[in-house]
Amino acid sequence: MSEAVLSVNHLSIGYGSRCVISDASFTIGKGELVGIIGCNGAGKSTLLKTIRGMLPKQSGEVLFFGKPMEE
Repeated sequence: MSEAVLSVNHLSIGYGSRCVISDASFTIGKGELVGIIGCNGAGKSTLLKTIRGMLPKQSGEVLFFGKPMEE
């Protein structure tokens, strides 16, 4: 198994009381290529903006090389 570059654990995201993504978890390893697909309004951009720290998360954690993205 390759080294985890990005780990998303039990991530929930929403706007106000509206939940957009609930309990998402995945790991992307070194050298892996990943695509995000889905219908319009499914939360793809919201997920990426939250991982980047541009939107707040409701719960969960995002780790970059094992460290919180906030660092």
